[in-house]
Formats: sequence, structure tokens, C-alpha cells
Amino acid sequence: EVVETYLQARWRVLAPGQPVPDDGEAIACMRIAVMAQSDGRVVEVFKQLPRRDKKTLAVELARTGCTGQRYLSSPNVKGGPAFLVYYGPALLQKNADGDMFSALRVLSEVLRAGRVLWPWI
Repeated sequence: EVVETYLQARWRVLAPGQPVPDDGEAIACMRIAVMAQSDGRVVEVFKQLPRRDKKTLAVELARTGCTGQRYLSSPNVKGGPAFLVYYGPALLQKNADGDMFSALRVLSEVLRAGRVLWPWI
């Protein structure tokens, strides 16, 4: 709950006046906004992604890496390991005013490839 509360607080700073996401993609939307240090525009780009990329980001970014732990916004996402894409924030920040669509697709592909190497448990 602490991380989820933090993400919600950061959302309110980054996207004042926009409602905090609360659907099955909420954690991904908030994490992407925090990673990009951007406002809700990055979420608009996220919503335009192909379904496969959105699902990958929604599931992988909602994994906590802790057995039995889940975000309240994503109660159906479980298992791990959770991936930390070390340069993921830099990728998104560099493309915040550019090609965010492609940057999110690349991040999705990296996460998909990681899951092939380390299947979830």
C-alpha cells in the first residue's frame, strides 16, 4: 500500500486536476507518468498503444516482486520476478517531448523479452 499511495501522491503533483487512475491499468499509468516525470499526456499515449503492449506494461509494471503482495488497483496481478528496467525512466524522459509511443513500445518489448527469459511463478 505504501508504494501505491506514493504513486497516487506523485500523480496528483504531476497531473493536477486529473483524476487518479483507478482501473486495471492504474499502476502502469502512474508508474509511467512518474518514470517519464511527465503529466497525463504520457498516459494518453499509453492508451493508444496496441493491446498487446498495453497489457504487457499493465501486468509487468504491477508486479511487486514480493510473494503474496499485490497492489489494490491490480489485485489479479501476482507472481514474479518483477523487473527493474534500469534505464527505463531515462528512455521515457528522453522521449517525453518526442516519440513517446515508440519509447513505450520498446519498454514493453524489453519486459516481454525478460518474461521469456524468466517466466513468472
